[in-house]
Amino acid sequence: MDVSKLLAGMRIVPVVVIEDPDSACSLAECFLQAGIKTIEVTLRTDTALESIRRIAAEVPDIVVGAGSFVDEMIAAAGARNLASEWSEPYPRVTVEWLIASAPELILDASDDPVAAADYWRRWPSIPAVANGRALLLPPTATFPGPFIERALRAMALQIHPEAAPVAAL
Repeated sequence: MDVSKLLAGMRIVPVVVIEDPDSACSLAECFLQAGIKTIEVTLRTDTALESIRRIAAEVPDIVVGAGSFVDEMIAAAGARNLASEWSEPYPRVTVEWLIASAPELILDASDDPVAAADYWRRWPSIPAVANGRALLLPPTATFPGPFIERALRAMALQIHPEAAPVAAL
């Protein structure tokens, strides 16, 4: 079986941890030869940013990024993830950090929407909460899968409600 042909029609974004920046470019070349033109390098090692820099400079035909799937979804939906300032893709932050960051929008993909709504009501000093913009997404919106297009559309409409289609009368 030819792996390149098998992967050619698929949309795959490998998520990799690179310990040694000296191996970053050869790894990227392997993905490229297999027909995969995008990789995500996690920020779980001290050398991750150096690996990303090397791949970007030395393997120009591949797209390399840092962060997390959720971070990419937020960017694709037209917003900026406040948590992207952290060096890890899924940071645990304190409520104090969240209050100080003063987000205009909170997208919560909790399993229990009632508990999530109750939780956010406790923090009225956060602009997103005060303005009714602590919004709930289905938990599946944070996982890659066959319905990613729907999840991205739902996220984009939460971020940009003015872009929602207007029903004909």
